Amino acid sequence: MLLTGAMAGIAGMKLADELKEPTKKVFGWLFEKGKNKYDDHKLDQALSNLSDRIVRVTKVKTIYKGDDSIDLQGFYVPTRIEDINTSIDFVTDISRQSIVLQGTVGQGKSIFMRYLTFQEARQGQRIPLFYELRRLDDNDTLINALSKQINNWITEFEESDFDRVAKTGELVLFLDGFDEVPHDKVKKLLNEIEEWCERYPNMQIIVSSRPDADIQRSNYLKVFKLSEYRFYEQSLLIDKLVEESESNKLLKQAIKDSNTEIQDLLKTPLMVTLFVMNYRGSLEIPTNQHEFYKNLFTILISRHDKTKPGFKRESNSGLNEVQLQEVFEEFCFITFSMDILVFDDGKAIEVLKECLENQNIRDNPRMVLYDLSKNVCLILKDGFDYTFIHKSIQEFYYASFIHNQPEMKIEFYKDCSYEFVNGKHNILKFLESMDTYYFYKYLALPVFDVYIKYFNFDESQNKLINYFFYNSNEEYGTHIEFYFEIYYEYPFNYFDILIVKLLPTVLNASSEFGAGMLKTTKVSSEGRKSIQSLFTSEKYNELQITLHLFEQEVLERREEILSFIDKKDSKKYRKYLNR
Repeated sequence: MLLTGAMAGIAGMKLADELKEPTKKVFGWLFEKGKNKYDDHKLDQALSNLSDRIVRVTKVKTIYKGDDSIDLQGFYVPTRIEDINTSIDFVTDISRQSIVLQGTVGQGKSIFMRYLTFQEARQGQRIPLFYELRRLDDNDTLINALSKQINNWITEFEESDFDRVAKTGELVLFLDGFDEVPHDKVKKLLNEIEEWCERYPNMQIIVSSRPDADIQRSNYLKVFKLSEYRFYEQSLLIDKLVEESESNKLLKQAIKDSNTEIQDLLKTPLMVTLFVMNYRGSLEIPTNQHEFYKNLFTILISRHDKTKPGFKRESNSGLNEVQLQEVFEEFCFITFSMDILVFDDGKAIEVLKECLENQNIRDNPRMVLYDLSKNVCLILKDGFDYTFIHKSIQEFYYASFIHNQPEMKIEFYKDCSYEFVNGKHNILKFLESMDTYYFYKYLALPVFDVYIKYFNFDESQNKLINYFFYNSNEEYGTHIEFYFEIYYEYPFNYFDILIVKLLPTVLNASSEFGAGMLKTTKVSSEGRKSIQSLFTSEKYNELQITLHLFEQEVLERREEILSFIDKKDSKKYRKYLNR
């Protein structure tokens, strides 16, 4: 819900009343300077200023609402913490010590910090200070920055007063975004926080950060990880975002029925929000990652405009939607090829400059970065660095870049050796969906033919079983091996899946290796024995039948691929070209 001026005023008055006693307790002596009694007017003004600041903490901008600031209570879903089974209403439900709240991009770290700040104020026991560490000036210390913040609502407060206030234990500090601090300022800030932990043991400090920041290695703060979304949290967020009953039910049921691909995406508030936006923009429920992403760029870039008739947002760069997407696709291609998922400002500008030059576009790479991170939001500033909101974003637009390169993609498919495709299986899945003809003709069919020939697949007899053995050695112990020499020359996800599919078939049929392992190998070794000795005659025959059925499945799949290619290669329409 939007927090109107009147509502904010009422909320501020309520908080001022709740914070009166702790404010008098911690800062009361400041209102007695030169007098023997409280200056009630100054106290009331300080409370009003403090409560207004806390109310403003609860007003945030989201990807869902775009430019509109909304009250976080209107969309906040209770955050869970790993290894804590109780609901988290107050920071003391997590710990009474100083802590780090760790979460990945899009997991709601800042929203959680703001929520806890507001809840602390409502309790009326301690004074909460919320501070975004990215606002720390180059020459500022944390004590100076927080003292300035306090001075904004108590004009008598000076930096020299901080020590007296901190020692009371009645302050609780919420320091948001440690990872947003410039790298050359991290050590200084960490030293200051650790010094406070030692000097003011009763002043609780809560720091939020993404994984692997230096703050997590401090011995003074205990790390707590935000939990991934379950269906329960997904449903609650949909209730907050989607009021229409039918759409609400449809989205929830779609998540329930979704496959692993979609479920693996929807583990953060951000990705669930994109799922909802995707539906609102296309009125389709995505059933796989390709469908999830195929219209997302357009939906995100135009989401501000649809609520404002006649309004079309100008990009900060001079690029239109098509140009911006093409630059982003190349950006994903280059960064994936460099094995970069998280990048600093300098690297982002360097790669975008290369993309613009490659596409003969004269534009400011910084403005393009702003459009991609602020308007489209497929990469986000997370701390001092940038990162893709999900690894599959980078993979999808890498695949889209290949798809849109007519000459390059044939070379790409023909180069799919073991080393080349390593780590690209998700990209190949995207390409199979979006670039089916070329994918089948230049990659799938040739590899199917190689494997079918090598294994002597035949509709009338089973020969696949001849490639299974069992063996014992020091490295792997007793195990079952699937042995073939061409694995490292012609690897392909169909046949990686083949191995996984055969594993339970062979192990479950074995009388001795129910908990064994299947090892794919091309190296001949001594001690290899025929797998037939592991089974009774009846079980061995059953296994032969199962493997033969699988051979037939592969042959049928090959025919489907060939039929698809032949249909697309049809010449029957060419006669119309000369008319």
